[in-house]
Amino acid sequence: MDEQKLVANIRNPQPEEDNQDKGQLPEGKKVYNTYCSPCHQRDGNGATGRIPGLRQTDWVTGNKDKLINIVLQGLEGEIEVNGEPYDNIMPAHQFLTNEQISEVLTFIRQNFENNASAVSKEEVANVRAKISK
Repeated sequence: MDEQKLVANIRNPQPEEDNQDKGQLPEGKKVYNTYCSPCHQRDGNGATGRIPGLRQTDWVTGNKDKLINIVLQGLEGEIEVNGEPYDNIMPAHQFLTNEQISEVLTFIRQNFENNASAVSKEEVANVRAKISK
């Protein structure tokens, strides 16, 4: 009987108290896992010849406005990433909020062996405003 009391949460889970990941998953990673990882993969390596990786590339660590623009407007046509050609379509993600884009780009720029500065939601808002003119 005492053992059953110890495992009572298995039959009657407490979603908030039993959440092992509570407070552990950064918002940027959540957005990445939802919208980016299906193509760029969870490890950020992409798919050889089809989807470019996000590791140590100027496309990620370079010009922030260019990166923000790609997320907002998508990208189509041939590009070269770390010496490898890619010719696929990245859909636009303009439906994401400025904060979500800020969080996900900061996550990407500071993970996958990247060490670049954060992207602010104000920077995203500025690029979004330029596009809508």
